[in-house]
Amino acid sequence: MNEPTWGFSSELPAVGMLYNTPECATRQELARVLKAKYADGQALAKAWEIETSFDEIARGVWKKAIKGKALPDLEEFSGTMTQRFFKTLSQACREVDPKHLNLGIRYHTVPPKWVVEGMRTFDVFSMNCYREKVPFQDTETISQMLNMPVMIGEWHFGALDVGLPASGIGHVKDQAARGQAYRVYLEDAAANPHCVGVHWFTLYDQSALGRFDGENYNIGFLDVCNRPYDEIAAAAKASHERVYDVASGRVEKYADAPGYLPKLFM
Repeated sequence: MNEPTWGFSSELPAVGMLYNTPECATRQELARVLKAKYADGQALAKAWEIETSFDEIARGVWKKAIKGKALPDLEEFSGTMTQRFFKTLSQACREVDPKHLNLGIRYHTVPPKWVVEGMRTFDVFSMNCYREKVPFQDTETISQMLNMPVMIGEWHFGALDVGLPASGIGHVKDQAARGQAYRVYLEDAAANPHCVGVHWFTLYDQSALGRFDGENYNIGFLDVCNRPYDEIAAAAKASHERVYDVASGRVEKYADAPGYLPKLFM
């Protein structure tokens, strides 16, 4: 799985379910959970600050506002939903492929706490991170919470000096700066004891005409004619030759950062 779409929504999964799914087993489970929490429908209505009932929670088209304690209740249940979802997928994977690590779902960014709890069935927590560096505090928090290492599933830096219409999400001025940005990111991650790897996206530039969604980034080590970008290739070679020394603390991590330009988005 890569970047679950519900992770990009401004609504919690449980909120989206109420508004968009008139009837399903998960809504019935939500009603059961709320019945166990609130003594009766009046207590529920008072806590949620609207006129409602357990039957309205369980089925029907929901058109009411989310108020009062409804949001924390639905956040907690969203955690339950994702936990069941991840557990089901993980169990199925282990049944057919028990000897490989489960690297998680490559969440699109640092996830909110309500979804992290559901990820305990993974062997490695993976997320995509298009920042200048892997955030140490976030990786430490996640690693300690889940008792597992963190891996970055996507990152890159691009520029506009080779003719493509877009730089990429991470943005620097030219190919030399891409090499600097690569070294800073990689070696900073190597020095982070909670991070076990960073996966660059991608080997090749995207076509100037764009892929299926229009992305046409300068994010490759090679252009679309299979020609290498010498600056970033040399930078990667330099970092790769010393990455284990950086990870062990025998040498200082590379710190000559380029000037970072505003990201394309994020």
